[in-house]
Amino acid sequence: MANLKRVISIVTVFSILLTGGTVLAAPQQDAPQQQVQLTQQPIISWESLLKTCVDWLKNKPKGEGNYHIKIALVYNDKNGEAGYAEGSLDIKELLIGKPPASNQAKYTYLSGKVTLYESKDRWGEGLNQQYPFDPKKTEDLEVEINTGTGVIKIGGSTITKPGYAYGVAFGFEQKSVKPKYYVIELDKIFVPIPH
Repeated sequence: MANLKRVISIVTVFSILLTGGTVLAAPQQDAPQQQVQLTQQPIISWESLLKTCVDWLKNKPKGEGNYHIKIALVYNDKNGEAGYAEGSLDIKELLIGKPPASNQAKYTYLSGKVTLYESKDRWGEGLNQQYPFDPKKTEDLEVEINTGTGVIKIGGSTITKPGYAYGVAFGFEQKSVKPKYYVIELDKIFVPIPH
């Protein structure tokens, strides 16, 4: 049920961004206990959000426990197909020698895997395959986000200049024929170690 609410939320933002609509403030539902707000101040850019995530993962402000960044994304393409994926990201640092501090972000990535569900994969009873997003037909994709440039790689798709609004990144993959349009959300997740 929580995943369905997340999909509806992301798809709503996706629709607003595509239509250029205006959003009025809506009441927020209570977040799960393990989910942490990204910041007290509004984040105004994709790069700022990425820096906030990396700093949080490195500094571990809640003490001992498991820290990761949850990623949820949806995409749509010109064929009317849609996809939903979720997974987790951690820091991956590529250090060739010791980079200067001013360029260190270019060597830092948020990296991990997502499980992809696609609308073209149908399921149901017998010959009645009416439901999209078959949970038995998923695909694992590698995700890598360069925290210095903001470039997002999802499987074979690359988004070089993502936009950012209403707490999500969005953009077309760099492909000339029928590119997919992505909407991506990141959340900090902390799970304390039981004592």
